[in-house]
Amino acid sequence: MVKTGNVSLEKRGAVCTLRDEGLPIRAIAEKLHLGRNTVTQILKKKIERGSVVDRPSSGRRRVTTVPEDRVIVITNKRNRHLTSPELTHSLNRTRENRVSVSTVKRRLQRANLRGCVAACKPLLRPIHKLNG
Repeated sequence: MVKTGNVSLEKRGAVCTLRDEGLPIRAIAEKLHLGRNTVTQILKKKIERGSVVDRPSSGRRRVTTVPEDRVIVITNKRNRHLTSPELTHSLNRTRENRVSVSTVKRRLQRANLRGCVAACKPLLRPIHKLNG
């Protein structure tokens, strides 16, 4: 079964709607493919807070904004040969607060842009040039 935090808002709304229609918790759980405890927790949250929307989570704020994340990705896609430290340096020139290299790497990984090292290939010899 799914934890309450992972249930979509649509399903949470459906739980409340079905309960308002008079369906028992077990029937709601079977109909929406949720656990009975999950349905109970959603309904309890609705009664206590009046809403099934999650509260804002605590934690450290992000250093970069969404537009800055887009700039990082676009800059990397335009010039694939830029390293993360070079990209960080170019970003920090326009910002007041500094961004670390690891932050830039995480933003690139989030966009499925993985770094790779080009394979070293042997140079062509004159004999190779004649045959080709």
